[in-house]
Amino acid sequence: MISSKIVRNSYCNVCKEKKVKLRELRINDYSSPTTDHMCVKICNKCLTELMVKEE
Repeated sequence: MISSKIVRNSYCNVCKEKKVKLRELRINDYSSPTTDHMCVKICNKCLTELMVKEE
């Protein structure tokens, strides 16, 4: 399950630049006993670039 929220004034994990508005993607793995959470902050520019690469 992936949840997403908007965070403000933080650093992008991809380009390492400080951005005003970023998307925080949180991947929740409920199947594991420890319930691992992976959290990634990504700016819209990097997110768009990733989506273009996927196609």
